[in-house]
Parts: sequence; structure tokens; C-alpha cells
Amino acid sequence: EAGRDDIAKLVKTGVITGKEGAAQLFAEANAVRAQQRAMELAEFEAGLKAPKVTAAEQKIQRLMETGLDRTTAIAIADGRIGTSKDPVTGEVTLIDKATGSVIGRNLPQQVAEEAPADASEEAGLFEGLDVSKGLGLGGWARSAVNVVTDAVGAGQKFPEAGKVEAALKNLQTRTTLMAGIDVEGRPSNFTREEIKLNFTITPSEISTGPERAYLKANAMVQMLEQTYAAMNIAAQGGGGASVQQQKNAVENIDSLKTLLRDYRSLRDALEQKGGATGQTTSGATSGTVEVSPEQLGLIQKYKKVPYYVENMTPGPD
Repeated sequence: EAGRDDIAKLVKTGVITGKEGAAQLFAEANAVRAQQRAMELAEFEAGLKAPKVTAAEQKIQRLMETGLDRTTAIAIADGRIGTSKDPVTGEVTLIDKATGSVIGRNLPQQVAEEAPADASEEAGLFEGLDVSKGLGLGGWARSAVNVVTDAVGAGQKFPEAGKVEAALKNLQTRTTLMAGIDVEGRPSNFTREEIKLNFTITPSEISTGPERAYLKANAMVQMLEQTYAAMNIAAQGGGGASVQQQKNAVENIDSLKTLLRDYRSLRDALEQKGGATGQTTSGATSGTVEVSPEQLGLIQKYKKVPYYVENMTPGPD
């Protein structure tokens, strides 16, 4: 503003003409803009010359911000160290993948987000499955039809029901095997006999619909959480565990963790479909399938039909 006053005075006193005064103002403005452009260009060129930070280095820096030293952060970024999250307490620990040993406990959640998780953190066995398709009378009928159609080379007519049946059998077998492991402090009813009789879910069992299956799955989740807590203590040599029990715990704790993950997956899948209330999302129960008299004859040939459904033809699903 002061410069403009000076120019105005010069024009007023006749020292310079108005045209000359205007030309001087424009020249000053252009000089300022040129200086700004030069500064911006210098900053841009400096940015191009600066070393680029790789994605791996950025990850290392983020890990170091959580309090980890650089050596550990590099090992995590390289994939040599992974994380394990306690399914009961949520505690995050660092695991050396080469030895399987724990090298850090009670770590911030940000570390788990940056480090590769172990296999038990993957999606559960029943993720995305409609478990109700393999339960109750409808599940039994679908399974029976699948046996017939697959036997004649037509494949399974109800593929999702087939996947559910296979997943439930897998879960049942793993649960029975896990129940045979001797671990100090586990629930007293976590035995093969009790598990097989009262807790595991037999696929295509007419007497087990979504609600009963949900109750069993929920009970198993609670029992496995207690067993995991006991096994975790035993694996560290606590809780009065013998040397053999400690060895059993160390060898089987990862399998138990994965089993717990899959039971949670089963419980959640049933809950999403209304198993907690005995209703599916569409308002129906476990559902039935349409079976013709000819198909029913084949089913009776390939699978033994319980007496109370022998003369029953299920209605449309």
C-alpha cells in the first residue's frame, strides 16, 4: 500500500505519467508472482530428489510407534514374526514363526493390525453358510436326496446342505478327539462321552433343528473358552499341571483355538439365521424339501428312514 501511495504522489506531482505509474505497479506484481513460482518449483524439485519411503519402511515406522524396537518391527514386516490373539481374553502376543515361541505379550491392538495373524484368526468353518439347510427334517431330506442324486452321477442336488453336513462332521470328529486330551483344570464334563452325547451336533439329525443346534453350539463355545483358559495356564506350567499335561497343552492349544473359532462361527451362523429364537430369517423353522414318491422310495433304499417319517412326504421348502 505504501508503494502505491508513493506512485500516486509521483503521478500527482507530474514526475511520472499515470501510464508509467500503472506499468510500475504491474511490474512489481509480476516480480512477486515470479518469486512465488520459483519457490514452488524449488520445493517440487526437492521432493522429487528426496528418497522415497517404501511400504515396508512405512509399516516398520508404524510398528515402532507402538513401542516396538526396530529389530522386532523389521521381523514382523518380513513375516518372520506373527501375532496370536487369545480368543478368551483378547490378549495379543508375538509368535516367532520358526520356533513357535512367544516373544512378546500384552501388545497394543495396532500391532495385531500390522502383523500377520495365525491360522486361527482366519474365517470360521461356517462363514457364509446357511447351517439350517443341514438340520432337522429338512436337513435329513436334503442329505438323503444328495445321496441319491450323487449316487446316480448327477451330483448333489443341494450343495449347500452337503457343505454344511461335511463341516458338521468335521467339527464333530475334531471335538471328540480334543475331548480325549488330559488337561488340568478343564471342565469336568469335557469328556468324549459327555461331548458326543450332549454337545456335538450330528448333521441331518431329524431331532436337531436350528434352535437346539444353537443351544449346543453356544454351550460348546463356553466350554471351550474354559478349556482354553485352563490349557493356556497348563502350557506355561501353571495350575498344578504335570509335565505330561504341560506337553499335551503345548501340542494341542493351537488346535483348540481353531476349534473354538469354528464353534463361534457355527454359533454366529445359526444366530444370524434365527437359531437363537428357533426361527430362520424368513420366519420358518429348519425347513423341508419337496420330495416325490419316487425319490422317497430311493431315499428309503439308500438311507434308513425313521418310523415316524416313513409315510410322510415333506412339503415345499
